[in-house]
Amino acid sequence: MNPAVEFGRRLRVLAFHALLLCAAGCGGTDENDPDTLPKREKPARNVILLIGDGMGPAQLTLARIAGPGVHEGLALEKTPFVGLVKTYPAGTMLVTDSAAAATAFACARKTTNGTLGESPDGTDYENLTEWCRKRKKSVGLVTTASVTHATPAAFAVHCPDRNKEADVAQEYLGAGVDILFGGGLQYFPETRQAAFREAGYGFVRSRQELLGAERAPLIGLFADRFMDFEIDRPREVQPSLEEMAMKAIQILSRDEDGFFLMIEGGRIDMACHGHDAATMVRDVVAFDLAVQYAVAFAERDGNTLVLVTADHSTGGLAIGEQVSVDRLRGRTASAERMRELTVRGNRPLPDVVREHAGFEVTDRMLAQIEALKAVGDPKYSLHNAIADVLSRAAGVTFIPLDVQATHLVTKGHDGCDVPLFAWGPRAADFTGVLDNTEVGARIRRAMEAGK
Repeated sequence: MNPAVEFGRRLRVLAFHALLLCAAGCGGTDENDPDTLPKREKPARNVILLIGDGMGPAQLTLARIAGPGVHEGLALEKTPFVGLVKTYPAGTMLVTDSAAAATAFACARKTTNGTLGESPDGTDYENLTEWCRKRKKSVGLVTTASVTHATPAAFAVHCPDRNKEADVAQEYLGAGVDILFGGGLQYFPETRQAAFREAGYGFVRSRQELLGAERAPLIGLFADRFMDFEIDRPREVQPSLEEMAMKAIQILSRDEDGFFLMIEGGRIDMACHGHDAATMVRDVVAFDLAVQYAVAFAERDGNTLVLVTADHSTGGLAIGEQVSVDRLRGRTASAERMRELTVRGNRPLPDVVREHAGFEVTDRMLAQIEALKAVGDPKYSLHNAIADVLSRAAGVTFIPLDVQATHLVTKGHDGCDVPLFAWGPRAADFTGVLDNTEVGARIRRAMEAGK
């Protein structure tokens, strides 16, 4: 054998054995066990958890393709600390809803679908708001859905039925949340607002009022139910998710004891329930801007852990080989808005669809919309039909509407694992494949690391 080749071989063998010895000597902790994670970093005084509701891997991929582009990528992708989250709820179902998933993050415990902050038998779990209050940390909850919707609610209240949103609104009164931004005005009648004001809360109702607000506790309610999809958002009235995140961080960061902030892109899920790929892309991109702001704050601050994940994936979204970026980018209104223009505006459906689709709509497509109108819940059937046909024309498909109609619990969620991205102190603890309850447990541990 050539002496140089033999020397190289021996050198590689020696290096390999040295690596094994180092690994053995440096061991002693199980990186998948939150109770034995190494205390090598300072604690995270603050945690910002951003949840894209329904934002699975396919949603992120499509948003990258049709948003900033395949070469630029999303801000949330730009970290070396990446993991996957398993989303199973308690019980026999393998597909979670937002209530069970958010409870796992907020309480580090499993529960059944539809339940907020409680065990399946009705025992209250300690949620992150209660945990933070014991440590004198401030708490903020921000969403583009209703503030009484499942994801924000699980972080602060206990309720056996996520649909009892008026009860959720009432329970917020004693929960001790400092910042509460989103939709849901209909659940805060004047009598309830008066009770919150008596407890010291201020209220803002518009983008301008929000930008001028300076103190907590503060509630911002910017829509009767859900805030508009980003593609339809009235810019002068409703703040963006990024603007709500900015204001929440600005106020909460004054607390020297630290804060926990949950920010939800709540309408990503709803666009996918409705098979509206182009609308979903806009909401993921808007969510990504909030992520970008949170990460920039964390990099300046040095004491903030930022986590980005999803509660579940929605719709069984698939990106076909004929996907059209131009058709996804060209849309000027959501299918939900097109339905309103047709039904409430008394305009012919073909005219509305052709105006807002962003591409030429054929008579065949219009016939497909008419055929799909008969499928599923009549309340949603028209805009689901519009969205499904326009998404297919852009090369994107979802669970067939007739199959989705049989999903009686989640109305169209799917069971795949969801991504997890992390920045800041203890970010390395959020890599690998984790159960959603482990994410909740490690958030608490991150804020107490080294103690």
